[in-house]
Amino acid sequence: MPRPPSKRPNQKHKSSVTKRKKHPLIIGAKHHFEKQLYVHELGYLKPTKKLLVDLVVSKPCLDKALSFANELFLLLESKGHHVVIAPNSEQFRRADFENHEVPQNHDYQGLWSPWRCTTVYLGTVAIGLTIVEMSEEIKVRYVNGKYIKEKDYIKSKRKYSSSHTWTTTREYPTGKLLLQAYSPYYRADWVKSWKENKGSDLRKQIKKIVTDLEQSTHKIASLVEEGERQAEIERKEWEIQQEKWRKEQEERRTAEALKQSREGLFQIIHAWSEANQIEHFFKDAERRVKDLSEENKLKMFELLQKARELIGNTDALEHFLKWKAPDEIK
Repeated sequence: MPRPPSKRPNQKHKSSVTKRKKHPLIIGAKHHFEKQLYVHELGYLKPTKKLLVDLVVSKPCLDKALSFANELFLLLESKGHHVVIAPNSEQFRRADFENHEVPQNHDYQGLWSPWRCTTVYLGTVAIGLTIVEMSEEIKVRYVNGKYIKEKDYIKSKRKYSSSHTWTTTREYPTGKLLLQAYSPYYRADWVKSWKENKGSDLRKQIKKIVTDLEQSTHKIASLVEEGERQAEIERKEWEIQQEKWRKEQEERRTAEALKQSREGLFQIIHAWSEANQIEHFFKDAERRVKDLSEENKLKMFELLQKARELIGNTDALEHFLKWKAPDEIK
């Protein structure tokens, strides 16, 4: 079970961390975010590298997001909380997030996501971190095969010769950041977010964010414990159900074996009855043939021999040897 931190980090650790200017996850990250095959239709970066710090931002907002992430990570590290890309051995899942500044009923697929969560360990409690640039709906005009923000179209209307235009709304990144912290554990749902508003900078909230994260560890740990307890209950219920199904299947097999054995036995009894009748017929015929003349006797014996060959074996015991008891069928 994950456990919250039990004591404050020592001063030596704190001073060694504060000497850093950049957190290891931030070093070189900008190069990889700018190295991409294509950009998402909303303008969000989609780097080809998948083991990167969890940022979902546009290019104009990249430096701001990296700077915020760096400052947040360094403060967390200074308090003894390690910020890393989650080890492959951890079975974590990344939580969904709402990238719209004003929550929408729809969501856009295809935004970049890393292979593994960016995680801060507070004690042994892991909390996932995703930094997102929020988006908003803006009025746009379709002109000459592309969409232009309505305000830009009005400013430069003269340079657009096309008269076939129309307006609609599209999502665009706003430059405002959102930090989402979440429980990466299955069966332990917990999410908390901090947003930038007009005139506010998320960097000013970093100390409060760290405090909130520290205070959330007990909640997350209890959720994980409860989730594991529920999983154990479900596991036992599953084992009971499996045993019930096994017994029912065994009972069905036993009943089916008994049925097949009885049917097989009745078939043998019927065949035995027929065999006895056939044998009685041949013996009676052979006895009657003895009273015939030599010429007819030879002819009848030949016919009886052919008839026996046609009927085959009439030994009832040989038929019985093929019968199987119920335990042999199972």
